[in-house]
Amino acid sequence: MLNDHINDVEDSKSRRGESVISNNKSDIVNNSKAATQNYSSSDNDDEGETVEGSRGHIATMNVNGILTSISEFNKYVMENKPRMVICTETLIKDIKTMNKKCKIRGYRWVGPKSSPGRGVQVLVDNEMAAEVTNISKSEEHEAFFLKVTINSRELHVGCGYQPPKAGELFEYFNDYISQLAIDKVFLLAGDFNARHRAWDQRDNKQGKVLADLLPSWGASILNDDKIPTCIRSNGQSCIDLLITNQPEWFSSVTVKGDMNSDHIPVSTLILNFGGVHKHEKRLRCDW
Repeated sequence: MLNDHINDVEDSKSRRGESVISNNKSDIVNNSKAATQNYSSSDNDDEGETVEGSRGHIATMNVNGILTSISEFNKYVMENKPRMVICTETLIKDIKTMNKKCKIRGYRWVGPKSSPGRGVQVLVDNEMAAEVTNISKSEEHEAFFLKVTINSRELHVGCGYQPPKAGELFEYFNDYISQLAIDKVFLLAGDFNARHRAWDQRDNKQGKVLADLLPSWGASILNDDKIPTCIRSNGQSCIDLLITNQPEWFSSVTVKGDMNSDHIPVSTLILNFGGVHKHEKRLRCDW
């Protein structure tokens, strides 16, 4: 009831042109129940079907070495037919090798020509335009931005992997987002190793940095219910995240799939991409 009241207040403010940014950490994670009502439910919902078919998926996953899980990865793609999959810790250094050793019919791999660390690349549907627009130069993390086109509308996708106890990833995201026009939509995806009680069971330094930045971006985390995305013998955590400044265009996430990894695929459905964009006030954070 409290969340419904908050949503009603925010909708009212949006109609009056006021800022709807919340500084309340409990509001960071977006509950997309209202958004999920925008597509037709069916008995096949668990299989990922939408009114436009299952090719409305965007997923992120830490594959922990894609060559050791290539069978599971191919099966996931063939069954779900995603538009895009952001893969972290592929353990492949260059995009040419990815397209040679991990070729999947109807898709191509996109990303920087070479990777400085453990490998971050994106599998993209051949029917979707995508180009790398920016690459982080940091040695602390791996990250870049793609500009993709869906329904004739631009989506800026920030892809990244931040090792435990590393930093600067969210500073890089912040610098890019601060330069975007107010009507541009972004989606951040990857293994950020960022934990916060708003979406996980405990906090860490990276999670606190991210939680502080979300209101300034006018963004929400699509992960909800604190569902773990990484399960190990010594514990579990929600660190593979999907974040956007336009949650109404995406469903809440599904955490499901076997990748022969200690991480679980995280995916969202594109519900209404290209609909009316709520212009949030975006603040610039100086570091």
